[in-house]
Amino acid sequence: MVDMKKRFLIAILLSILSAPILPPPVMAQVLESVEISDQANGGVINANFTVPVQYIKHFPSKPSKILQIYLRLTGDAATDNRGLVERRAVRAPPGSTIPLLDVIYKGGGIDGPHLVMRFSKPVSVRVSQDKDNRSVQIAIPGTGPKLAMPSLPKAVQTPPPPEIVLSPVSPRSGGPSTQRKAPKKPSTIIKAENRYAVTLAMSFDSDADIANVQENLSEFSDYTVYQITSTLFGVEVYLLRLGFFATPEEAEVIKKKVRAKYPVAWVTLITEDEHKIAIQNRKRKPVQPKVKLAETQTPVPPISERTKLDKIYPYVINLESTLAPDTPTPKTLAPGLEQYRLYIYAFSKDGKPGQRLRLGFFEDKEDAERIRQRIIALYPEAWIDIISSQERQDSANNALVMGDPKFARREPKDEVVIALKGDADQLMTRGRDALTRGNNVQAIRIFTKILSLPQNQHTQDAQEYLALARQRNGQTALAKVEYKLYLKLYSQGEGADRVHQRLANLDKPDKRVQLVELRKPKVVEEIHEWSVFGSLSQDYFAGQSKVEAVGSTAGTKDELDQSIMLSHVDLTGRFRNTKYNSRFVFSGNQTHDFLDADDESQVRSAYFDILNKPRDYSARVGRQSAGGRGVLSRFDGGLGGYSFRPRWRLNVVAGVPADDVAPESDRRFYGVSADIGPFANRWNSAIYFIDQEIDGLTDRRAVGAELRYFDPKRSLFSLVDYDIHFGAMNIATVQGSWQPGNSTTLNLLVDYRKTPPLQTSNALLGQNIESIDELRNTSSSSEIKQLAEGLTATSKIYTVGAVHPLTDRFQLGGDITVSSISGTDAVGNVLEVDGTGNVTTYNTQLIANQLIFDQDISIFGVSYSHSNSFTANSLSFIERFPFKRNWRAEVGLKLYDQDNANGSNLYRITPSLKLYYRGGKNLTLEVEIAQERTKVRDSIDDQDTVRDFVRLGYRRDF
Repeated sequence: MVDMKKRFLIAILLSILSAPILPPPVMAQVLESVEISDQANGGVINANFTVPVQYIKHFPSKPSKILQIYLRLTGDAATDNRGLVERRAVRAPPGSTIPLLDVIYKGGGIDGPHLVMRFSKPVSVRVSQDKDNRSVQIAIPGTGPKLAMPSLPKAVQTPPPPEIVLSPVSPRSGGPSTQRKAPKKPSTIIKAENRYAVTLAMSFDSDADIANVQENLSEFSDYTVYQITSTLFGVEVYLLRLGFFATPEEAEVIKKKVRAKYPVAWVTLITEDEHKIAIQNRKRKPVQPKVKLAETQTPVPPISERTKLDKIYPYVINLESTLAPDTPTPKTLAPGLEQYRLYIYAFSKDGKPGQRLRLGFFEDKEDAERIRQRIIALYPEAWIDIISSQERQDSANNALVMGDPKFARREPKDEVVIALKGDADQLMTRGRDALTRGNNVQAIRIFTKILSLPQNQHTQDAQEYLALARQRNGQTALAKVEYKLYLKLYSQGEGADRVHQRLANLDKPDKRVQLVELRKPKVVEEIHEWSVFGSLSQDYFAGQSKVEAVGSTAGTKDELDQSIMLSHVDLTGRFRNTKYNSRFVFSGNQTHDFLDADDESQVRSAYFDILNKPRDYSARVGRQSAGGRGVLSRFDGGLGGYSFRPRWRLNVVAGVPADDVAPESDRRFYGVSADIGPFANRWNSAIYFIDQEIDGLTDRRAVGAELRYFDPKRSLFSLVDYDIHFGAMNIATVQGSWQPGNSTTLNLLVDYRKTPPLQTSNALLGQNIESIDELRNTSSSSEIKQLAEGLTATSKIYTVGAVHPLTDRFQLGGDITVSSISGTDAVGNVLEVDGTGNVTTYNTQLIANQLIFDQDISIFGVSYSHSNSFTANSLSFIERFPFKRNWRAEVGLKLYDQDNANGSNLYRITPSLKLYYRGGKNLTLEVEIAQERTKVRDSIDDQDTVRDFVRLGYRRDF
């Protein structure tokens, strides 16, 4: 019995470590689709998979016609799809410049799971994990449409700003203590008509935000877009800016227009040096921005009136606006507002005179907003404006209610998050805490409250802290006002020196500037594009085995053990217009076994999906791959999603699993999920709930979450799936990669999962029963649940690896993997299976280009595995090379040697030869010949096996 268990265990491990040359007649689909898109800075190819994959490396690193992308499949996909070969017909969009011919996925073989992409000409690529664990992105720089975009000027080296570190403050200190680097001579603020810009985005990658600038900002071609480099907490960051504007009001108008594409945009006061560098290479003179203002937006006063902003109480509420001959009609204001001034202000719009009814004056926007909320019922279209000193002075001549001409008394704010109660000491403690935690808005409110109190021991510090909070909140202009007011009130002492330094730092030239020129706005044209493409392929597999046994089972057996014709069809139809992208996909195969005269057909994909671009909703109906979010297998059903907020997308899914776990059972599921992100340009996440039933019982009920991080040098994906019904963790996985320098890439995989996924239908594994209803005739629901738990194993995998390019022609990679599979219980006619224990595997691979032939790829592999039950060594070599014009060849050799704990030994040698012929762009012919020689030696029997294998195939693309 023990010997049988060990033989069964060895068979499982052999199937994992040494892929056979006999492919299964029907396999699960791994490569879901290949999508091509042209972008402004090049082309992008997305390879989408039906199972979780981890990008490991690609080769070669220099331009080539053939690209190989090496992957690691996780979970059951790692063994279920070994030996699988899939080809995808790829059709680029009309007018595309991406020269991709075809994509082939190879699930096993000597060099492991990988994609092979063939191009009609050599291309440079940048490969990365896409924003989930089921896709890989291949960027091809320079293949996109040519754009009228000048090269960026060389970075201008300027000294970084002084770093000021705020330390804890005691009430006696009179202000914060600081640590400074030596200050530099500050630059001057630029002229009023050019001093403001809109900061669109911040990133840690110089290419991250300018990649799509020309598309996102095409309507702002009269402005200057540039990138500056700064330092944040010692880390270099890149800021993308749009300029220039005379007043913050003009900048606010544009900021609102770009918020859809740049939701975190903010207005910035810039220096003269930054402005000069940004425009020094412009080919045309800057033009005055043409901004058409709506009545609900902040107006732009004439230049003669906006040269000097009111620096003390700059905010007013615009209650109503009318054009001649109409005049505003004042309404009775609520009691308590008599201290504010109500006045008429004349303006012009599109050459027509008008009048505005205004209420003021307010020191900050928060005060104005508080009063606006009190009068919103009377003036529903009221909005807040910033005025000039001249307007404030002239308001006395047109006042309907004089109020107080010097200031407006501020009242406690009911809407402030914390209750502003208590004395100045309590408020000062809270304000410092808010400033330390980075809650600048709350700090501004608290310090403003302190300054509204009678003069006290914290008034001076509160004035300085208020300026600092505004500075950190990006309100540079208001911060300067507060700093200057501090110096006016407290011109001597340590605090004055500190404020002088901070005020100087606001003007310091501290950026490196790069100019980005925009295209002129495109004329939006109606798009109606149809395309239909696909492929038809057939492969004939034949195998002849000769077995010679010596010992108790002596004898010779020679037979044809395989004669199969595998036919496969892929069909994709696309329609695209201005609003919708829609697609129909069909993928199926048919297997005919000539030995058994048996046919078997399988539909792998048959679905229709549609995407509405303006409203960002999508739907897919039909047979489709799992796609994550709690769905673990291919299914027949529907999937829909809607982005109801910029960073939130709600998805619903329902359907019937399309596997053969319980073919006679009634199984169905539904689920909901939410995609959240991106945040900080890098992070994405998802949460989900899934409920699945089988024959009236709960099959699976789980909650889960995904967390993803991606930047050009790092990636992270994590997934947790917890089954509520079984009270057990189903999946917990983390995979990531990191490129610490410019060459070496490190990768990591930690994977824990039930195999197969834990569900009630696992109770049928290995039994001659095809439905849970039938099993319920002999077992209760609780017993069925226990059966499922007992027949479900637990898999654990820990992998660390590294890839390092030695030169542009040689690449070295390797990894260490520790894996284990737990045992399962004996149930009915299913025998108990012992666990594997820890299996440690060391892999090393050297890939070379142009080593033997021109444009060839050579792969050398060494592997060593060890466990309590066996030790195995493997050597492999592959040489892929083109010859003549349309021919390619692949020569391979693999040696495998395994010593088992019971004293037996297995030795295998597998030479192979593959030939590929491509006739034009649409026809491919393939021939594969291989021989596998296996010797098994143990104390009882010796067995020698020779298996000859041949595959003949063709593929026709259309």
